[in-house]
Amino acid sequence: MAAVATAILACVKSGQTVIAQEALYGATYTFLKTVAPKYGVKTVWLTDPSVENWEAAFKQHPEAALAYAESPANPTMALVDLAGVAEVSHRHNAWLMVDNTFASPYCQRPLTLGADVSLHSTTKYLSGHGLVIGGAVISRHVDWVHKDLYGLLKVLGGSESPFDAWLANIGLKTFELRMQRHCESAMTVARYLESHAKVARVYYPGLESHPDHALARRQMHDYGGMIAFELKGGMAAGEALMNRVQTCTLAVSLGNVDSLIQHPASMTHSAVPREERLSAGITDGLVRLSVGIE
Repeated sequence: MAAVATAILACVKSGQTVIAQEALYGATYTFLKTVAPKYGVKTVWLTDPSVENWEAAFKQHPEAALAYAESPANPTMALVDLAGVAEVSHRHNAWLMVDNTFASPYCQRPLTLGADVSLHSTTKYLSGHGLVIGGAVISRHVDWVHKDLYGLLKVLGGSESPFDAWLANIGLKTFELRMQRHCESAMTVARYLESHAKVARVYYPGLESHPDHALARRQMHDYGGMIAFELKGGMAAGEALMNRVQTCTLAVSLGNVDSLIQHPASMTHSAVPREERLSAGITDGLVRLSVGIE
């Protein structure tokens, strides 16, 4: 979150607006909704992050300076047309910032699709072993990195420790090999879940049943290790599954060599009001699974 917060505050000024999709990492959603306004930054929310809706939002809010997207989104696995949103943003003199943590650079590279800033939690796939707390900000705008971003980073104090940076660097040495296995295993698990009697729907970009599968084929090199699926039994079924998990580790993290599972409605997004959570597509029975390399 130090990377997310610092990057956003380095991009926008008081009186400007961020346009963001509703389906976001819970802490990012909370930052934009409750913290950013204290700095004079307003956020306009998109329930449907289609290119047409980004276009309409920019026309209604000419003061908007930043489009903020996650693709795939946490935890719904919905995709955003990054090239399309980048074109719209630039036409309205704004930047596009993308949280690429779920996809990782192995599966998707936002900067090549036109994004101005790409964010990663190095805690996840990049380091791969759940031992690191860190984030990364990558941008095509070198002057912005050296002046605005780094200047704010020094003041806010969000620098990663040398030891965590060293661990992340070690993890990167096996990054490609790990991602190959994550992607292969996730596809196998997703296909299994599609046929399970207690599962209402599976959200994985690699499945033809995913509503954004065609977009995934265009902008992703592979489909990643993250799966979301909806249980027919709703909240009760989600909580029951969490209480009975044996094979996976019950944890709110992701991108680990071990398979991790969590129930957003009662865990990562429990602080989000139910109406807002449902509006973002995070239903009571939605379960998020980070498939490991076991």
